[in-house]
Amino acid sequence: MSRLAPGAPALAMLMACGSLVSLDPPEPSSSGSTATGSSGTSTSTSADGSTTVTPADSTTAATPDLPPPGSCPQGCALELNQVWSWDAEPLPADPLPVERSISAIVRTLDDEFVIADHRDGQPWISRVTNDGVELWSIPADLSCDCRITSLAITDDGQLLVGAEGTFFGRTNVFAIARYDLFLPSLEWLTWDILYQFTEHPPRVGSIVTIDDAFVGLLVVEADIFGDPTTHETLELLLFQERSFWSRFPIDSQPYSEVAWRPLGRTTPNGGLVVGLTDTSGSQDDGYLVWLGPGGAAPIAVEPLPSPPEAMDLGAGWTTFVAGHERSSPREVSLHVSRTLSVLPLDWTHTESIPTTSDRTPALVADCEGGAIAALRVTTGPTEPPALALVRVADDGSLSGSTTLPIPADAAAQPVFLALDSKDDLMIATLVEGELHLEKHSRGCQCD
Repeated sequence: MSRLAPGAPALAMLMACGSLVSLDPPEPSSSGSTATGSSGTSTSTSADGSTTVTPADSTTAATPDLPPPGSCPQGCALELNQVWSWDAEPLPADPLPVERSISAIVRTLDDEFVIADHRDGQPWISRVTNDGVELWSIPADLSCDCRITSLAITDDGQLLVGAEGTFFGRTNVFAIARYDLFLPSLEWLTWDILYQFTEHPPRVGSIVTIDDAFVGLLVVEADIFGDPTTHETLELLLFQERSFWSRFPIDSQPYSEVAWRPLGRTTPNGGLVVGLTDTSGSQDDGYLVWLGPGGAAPIAVEPLPSPPEAMDLGAGWTTFVAGHERSSPREVSLHVSRTLSVLPLDWTHTESIPTTSDRTPALVADCEGGAIAALRVTTGPTEPPALALVRVADDGSLSGSTTLPIPADAAAQPVFLALDSKDDLMIATLVEGELHLEKHSRGCQCD
């Protein structure tokens, strides 16, 4: 386990779900225990690059049985009704194989979505309305051979981009950029070196806003203040716009064969909750760390059942984390955990998912105190891939599950989730190398 010592003070956590904003601490869960669970649209692109989305048929887009707050009734399945789908304009055919991937999705203050993906060695950012219309799609010029790792929206509605890569193909760097979402245009850009002393590469995790004046970037690089040949350090880098402000070490750990990334979300009081992989034991585990306002020293630590692979803040003071582990050649265990403020884990729900592949899950917290997780699954060499989705209720019980026939490409992180202000679900992935986005309303299918 980490060398950090747990602390007692509590932090307030805030999440805006449409018009729902709570600054009051929630009532503790009545459970407090571990719960264990066992395209009707078309899109066309015209010559001028505009995108037209044809809504799904009303019989499939309607939501006849919205679940009550909390969960579907017992024995009911989660029903996702497609409202629309959107596909990016296909890129010109390339005779050489190229790597394409998606890396982030974020909701804007006006209830639209920005998606980051990587095409033919170039990072791109695209803005899509809540009605499935592309407003723009532009290459992100970061002045380095970089890949976007995370996105965030500032208090004034602009876009922050965090990225990692190399400069002239040799020096490891991170990049931070701020974009005006309305023009769209690059407002400022900064980058700097990440230290590497072994074959283990440095990594960039989440980009976050801290107060009104600072931008934070979570990174992992060689521990130059300890032993850089055996250990790497986890740090929060603070910037005031493009100017470097300070560096806050969070922890130091032995190198791992897994190139994990630190995850972070800003708390309402200007602090930070960070999800980290613990590599100090015989097998990798996970833990949460709470930092005080402005990147102050860690004040609390909480272990997790598996390395954190996705994180989100829920209504009130809740933090959700998802991870998975291989339980058999044809099955994985998907873990979804929730904690209230800096208290011990409220619950962990474990769901067995049949699949022969092993990919990073996606996670999004909803406005009812629960969360939805998604995992790309395969059942055999000749069967197409699909997306398995589960919703965990606010008491840690399974409130519904379903499988969508979306043949997501096999990427390290093949799917991303987001919710709009009405709690409709957005699914972002790659299909046959092209960016694909779907909006689904939620309902219940009961026998």
